Amino acid sequence: MKVIKLYKKIILLLIICLFFLKPELKSVISPRLMTFYSLIYIIALILHFFNYSSNKKKINWFRIDVFFLLGFSIVHFQWPVMYGISGVSPEFTSIIWVDENYVNYGTWASAVGGLAWVLGFSTRIFKQSMKKYFFYFKYNKLLNFTIGLFILFVITAGKSFLTGGVYKGDGGSSSGDGIAAYIQLLYSISIILLTAVIILDKKKQYEGNVFKWFLNFDIKFLILFFSYIILFLLIGDRGGPVLLFLTTSIIIGSIIKPINFRTLITTVAAGSIVLTLISLGRSEKSGIGIFTAGAEKFEFSSGYDNTLELANSIRTLYRAVSNVPERHNYFYGKLWRSDLLAIIPFSQSFFLSLTEAKRYEMSSSGYITYLTFGLNPHSGEGTSLIADIYLNFGILGVLFFMYLLGMFFKKIDVELYSNNNFKWLVVAAILASLSISLSRNGLFVMVRPVLWSLLLVSLLVKKRRILI
Repeated sequence: MKVIKLYKKIILLLIICLFFLKPELKSVISPRLMTFYSLIYIIALILHFFNYSSNKKKINWFRIDVFFLLGFSIVHFQWPVMYGISGVSPEFTSIIWVDENYVNYGTWASAVGGLAWVLGFSTRIFKQSMKKYFFYFKYNKLLNFTIGLFILFVITAGKSFLTGGVYKGDGGSSSGDGIAAYIQLLYSISIILLTAVIILDKKKQYEGNVFKWFLNFDIKFLILFFSYIILFLLIGDRGGPVLLFLTTSIIIGSIIKPINFRTLITTVAAGSIVLTLISLGRSEKSGIGIFTAGAEKFEFSSGYDNTLELANSIRTLYRAVSNVPERHNYFYGKLWRSDLLAIIPFSQSFFLSLTEAKRYEMSSSGYITYLTFGLNPHSGEGTSLIADIYLNFGILGVLFFMYLLGMFFKKIDVELYSNNNFKWLVVAAILASLSISLSRNGLFVMVRPVLWSLLLVSLLVKKRRILI
């Protein structure tokens, strides 16, 4: 307990230190400042993992906090570290820095947000139940529903998507077109939920070999599971398989068998290379040819290369701080309307038709895209977690909401290990899938999949819980 109190005091001290060393909103880009802010964040990370490890007898490294912090670090600190410590600048500085006079402040804001999250996660108001339960499920309705969605998606997705043409300039969307986009979204939620339910249901059958145990699952589920991963990877779509892998591995690591640090490092390294090959090759080939085409373009010159796609999202934060509040006041929640309205299909369009709201002011990604390309964008810029909060409530909002987000992650972590509340386990499955990508999304991106998952469970899954 004394160690925990000391740990929290150190994090608080580091946050106070950051505010004492706050840069001007607009200042000359400084490698020294960027390095300093990055090092404070790294110290907080080390303290976080040390504190977590000191409270566990056997550590599982496939956790929601690990993958969230991995994604957050890449998005918000890879370029500051590359520039501040290694002296590496972006190839197109105007695209990444946007306006280099705001880079110091953006890096500082990232550090404030990161430390606030760590402080929130350290909160110990959530007690872990000592009771242990087995869950028994009847999930055939959910299984058949998911199979039906997969078939519907294949039928409606269109040739351009299913042949990978969308990545070769043939037009279309990477999530399918029209109704297929909604079907794919619902299917991705359904397969994640189904995977979590089956893992929980089969927990009592685990006897020490994870692969043998997993391959003894329902044959229809296994066909669906691997067909989805293989099909989407061969198309060139990495998102869906990554979400499913994260859910599966995090739940297995948290509930079935802890996964060690060496496996984490190996998996992340191998996974980043495979995903990079797909990214490089999908514009030219489909199927197995994606990997050969990607390998021909692949150049491994540094450890930074394989994560640049994530790291480049930091430009959205620099764009945000260079425009707000100097050119536009904070939005005070208006940029969260899109994610909150998305709970009900087509409600965003209905809302816009009834109000005078501007479409690009419904979300932070829409506003950042407008700032970058104007009213007629040829593509979307996306957003990042700190940019999303900053645009709405400024730096105090970053401090407050990142602290709450850290508390939320802590609650999920506690529920995963206590494993006695199924609704929280459903939320954990969705958060696990989004853990690494959350930092390049808005704060409330998880609301729709969480609520849809809880609805699907209530309609399609029957359960009972037995105390061990």
